[in-house]
Amino acid sequence: MFDRPISSDPEVMQTRQGGGCLTLFGLPFFLAGLFILSLPFKLFPVEGEIPWYVALPFGGVFAAVGAGLMFGRSGLIIDRRQKTIIQWWGLLVPMKRTEYLLDSFRRVTLSKEERDSGETSYTAFPVRLEGEGAVKPLEIEAPKIYEPARHSAEALAKFLNWPLADSSTGAQLVREPDRLDEPLREQARREKAPADWATPPFGTRIQVRQEAGATVFDLPPPGLSLTHYLQLGFGLVFAGVVIYFFLGPLLKLPMPGVLRYFFLGFIGLFFVLGPILSALRSVLAQTWGRTRVVASREWLRVEERGLIRSKVREIPAAEIEELVLPEKKLEIPLERLPDGAGLPPNSRTMALVQWLSKWAPSPQLLARSDRMTLEFGRGLSPEELRYLYAEVKRILAE
Repeated sequence: MFDRPISSDPEVMQTRQGGGCLTLFGLPFFLAGLFILSLPFKLFPVEGEIPWYVALPFGGVFAAVGAGLMFGRSGLIIDRRQKTIIQWWGLLVPMKRTEYLLDSFRRVTLSKEERDSGETSYTAFPVRLEGEGAVKPLEIEAPKIYEPARHSAEALAKFLNWPLADSSTGAQLVREPDRLDEPLREQARREKAPADWATPPFGTRIQVRQEAGATVFDLPPPGLSLTHYLQLGFGLVFAGVVIYFFLGPLLKLPMPGVLRYFFLGFIGLFFVLGPILSALRSVLAQTWGRTRVVASREWLRVEERGLIRSKVREIPAAEIEELVLPEKKLEIPLERLPDGAGLPPNSRTMALVQWLSKWAPSPQLLARSDRMTLEFGRGLSPEELRYLYAEVKRILAE
């Protein structure tokens, strides 16, 4: 969004959303709404009669949704000269404007959140402006993909000459505006940190070897988490319900044999075997799948070998700006006193949280550039993750 501003004034960053594909998407809704609204007036030859008190709400809703998608526009104007931020929205032209003082904010933030949209939930990466004290953060946008959010946050931080605080991995990383594009290798040279050789932890399952001028790390399968057992159990329960409530009664219905076998095969394939095979595939991928990490001075490559197909992703070493080792944190629910103070958790709560944490997905290493994020190391112990992190960072920073 912010890497393509529409303003020619170097002191003004201006963006606009709406139109384009949304216009085509909203056109059917708009036309359907107009058609329903016209039915009481018999402008079109249709059978039957629809009263106005039915056509008006239904047609109005469709027409309003279509008009909003077709003609809705929103935008942002950041003026460094006037020190203002203006958010606006309207139909084709600005109709409502909200103005903020630029000096109320001090930095750009990028985070990761789980959000609900009615019946479903999704992951968002909100980009915000934050200030000091009681200043309410101003959300600029919240893409569902990290890379576009990163582009917007960096463009905004460069334009405002503010630091960027990225907490999307769980640990906050603050980068100054003049070092947003600094490669990992340049960071190591600037900090002049010695590149120590890491020692493999006792009993590690990581196999390391040299191959064609690169270091190859063969990682073990990630193993199963509680999610995979729940997925497998759901598949079995769903298949059992289908067999009991559908296949059983279907055998008792009077119908030709060919038609009976067709329905039995269709339901058995898509509603019995399908969920079970999907769950089994996920379980086998976690127990048989292999990951190979290849690191050198030129590139970092992650090869994931599954049961059926393999996936290879690679980032040139000169483009890698971050190598992050997230920490697995225990979220312990606390009882609150009337004044808001938290009581220390009891032994049963601690034991339950620690047991659940063993089944929760383990963190992964993240190598990030402006265009791609590589994740690897799921299922490794904390000691193995730290060893892999230190070795990969040493190789890339050489």
